[in-house]
Amino acid sequence: MRTLTAVLTAAAVVLLPACGTAQDEASAQERIAQAPAATEAAGSARMDMDMTMTVQGDEVTVTGEGAMDFATEQATMTMEMGALMPGGGSQSMEIRTDGSTIFLLMPNAQEMGLPTPWIRMDVDEMAGLRGLGELQQMSNDPAGSMNMLRGASEDIREVGTEEIRGVSTTHYQATVDLERAAEQAPEGAGEALRQQIEVLGRSTVPVEVWLDDEGRVRRQQVVMDLSQAQGAAAGQGPEEMRMTVELFDFGAEVDVAPPPDSDVTDFADLQGGGGGGGGGG
Repeated sequence: MRTLTAVLTAAAVVLLPACGTAQDEASAQERIAQAPAATEAAGSARMDMDMTMTVQGDEVTVTGEGAMDFATEQATMTMEMGALMPGGGSQSMEIRTDGSTIFLLMPNAQEMGLPTPWIRMDVDEMAGLRGLGELQQMSNDPAGSMNMLRGASEDIREVGTEEIRGVSTTHYQATVDLERAAEQAPEGAGEALRQQIEVLGRSTVPVEVWLDDEGRVRRQQVVMDLSQAQGAAAGQGPEEMRMTVELFDFGAEVDVAPPPDSDVTDFADLQGGGGGGGGGG
């Protein structure tokens, strides 16, 4: 179960010096803080993710591709995961998000002792479960960690301009204050950010972000020391994480359908030892 919890935690929630005048820094701060709203205004986007975690001293790489709808809070992603799964080697996992509900299609479900191929998690209901707090950031908003940008501090460096997927972007290095981000975010996302502070044991996070000419996030990178986070402290989560997310194809259609109830088990039941078959609802 410890390995499974680490996998689920990973599936929830991304420096070069340059100088500028105080006015430039203030302008950059405002631009970064407004980036989530500018990105969400596009309606939807496709997404690529690259994540490296350190779990119990081992390095695990996770890659994913999918799409998200900012208005409906729906998202879908296919992930390739290595080393965490029984038997080693890369394994594929599908994740579907609908508001605070997350569905995970687990590889080798039978070998892992799971009664169904899909696991359902309602992160609002599971906020108190040890090792799963890191999922809270993803649960209420498919934009996930993008909301932390609302708390951009004055500690910002403009690295320069870079081209991403043929689009010109400005690359920034910044520190975000999660308390400030929670105050500026919509109610649901704000609560998720406050819970993330409790989980992480810290309120500031270094980020790098690449914005296009319309102020939309094209790439975001987060490097987190999770050694003091709840999951790592309990031996049930990563101790360190580096995540890079790229957004592109804004306005893409996103189609997310929940799996059949007969193929789904609630993760809370697994934690409680119920282990019964499919769950309703």
